[in-house]
Amino acid sequence: MAVSSRTKWFVELLFLALASLAHCELVDIKPYYSLILEKHNDLRRTASPPASDMREMIWDDKLAEDAEKWSQYCRYQRPPKHMFDCGSNLAYQRRWVHSWHSIRSNIRHGLNGWAREREYFQYGTDCGSACSYVQMIYSAAYRVGCAMNKCQQLLVSRNRRERHATLFVCFYAPKSTLVGIFPYRSGGTCRECPAGTKCAEDLCVPDTAPAPVRLPETPAPTRRPTVPTDMSADALTDQESYFLTTIHNSFRRQEDCPSLTWDMTLQKWADWIVNCKADYPGPPHAYTNFYRCADHMPVYEVVYGWSKEGRDTNIQLEKGCRTPYDQTQCTHYTNMMQPQLTSMACSACNCGDGTRQLVCVYDNQVVRRYRGYK
Repeated sequence: MAVSSRTKWFVELLFLALASLAHCELVDIKPYYSLILEKHNDLRRTASPPASDMREMIWDDKLAEDAEKWSQYCRYQRPPKHMFDCGSNLAYQRRWVHSWHSIRSNIRHGLNGWAREREYFQYGTDCGSACSYVQMIYSAAYRVGCAMNKCQQLLVSRNRRERHATLFVCFYAPKSTLVGIFPYRSGGTCRECPAGTKCAEDLCVPDTAPAPVRLPETPAPTRRPTVPTDMSADALTDQESYFLTTIHNSFRRQEDCPSLTWDMTLQKWADWIVNCKADYPGPPHAYTNFYRCADHMPVYEVVYGWSKEGRDTNIQLEKGCRTPYDQTQCTHYTNMMQPQLTSMACSACNCGDGTRQLVCVYDNQVVRRYRGYK
């Protein structure tokens, strides 16, 4: 006997309801909304070929609520069309998050994994092998909301489950099919911004609408962001890491270099090599900068000092820098401005004499082979 579509729908909802009884725990990711928006908007403004109608991605609380609901089913698959009228991206890791550090790492793992599909992107009417990336840069889908859940049992496929896994979900609206239509209009940046928007920072932003959740203003090289002045802590704070990345990228944008993202693999290197007695380099194929500053000095001030060194590699440096395999000379500025860089991470330690040692490691794309993204 044939089963009606309504019966199938009821059975599916019943199954999901039972699945939701499994142990799960929502994770608060509100502190990372800006991180999620920044990654999406960096990808959107650097789409290739350039987009003429690319809208700024903004946060949507309703989408975040729906993403929370779906994440509690602990299923690593896109939701049925009749449940949520939106696009979606999903990622998971085989462990539970347990701190702000691991939450941030899990979010970055998901965002970078989706963005990594850019390597397979071909501008056209079919997302092909880059559907997660295309979802992130789809111009018409300009609202996003995300959620994270710790699942006792995560259903990965019909016959496979992962225990103690963390599921990260992002929903997008308006919904796009990803097939049969171009993800955006190619052409000069902001040449065809939709009605009600204007061009700002290479994206089409709302003209008169209330301001959405936005990143703090990216500081220009001549300006100083406001951060706490107590910088005596041993490790870098989350805010320090953010401002170090932001100011690096403010200089790189001036020379049309791609933005850097904070990479957890490189941070492990930086944490391991930072030392007040000697300047140990990062991986032999990466670039490394070192500096010693007063422990009361805002650590981001160091980057402004590096920018003043310029490209004269014959100048005498107060603290050193290293290039891949030590094959070429460098300044701190030439290291941080290498055009092929994609990632960075820094670490710091107190030296006990009123100073603080800072080390920053930059990825030259070779290390990408060892990240292990899904």
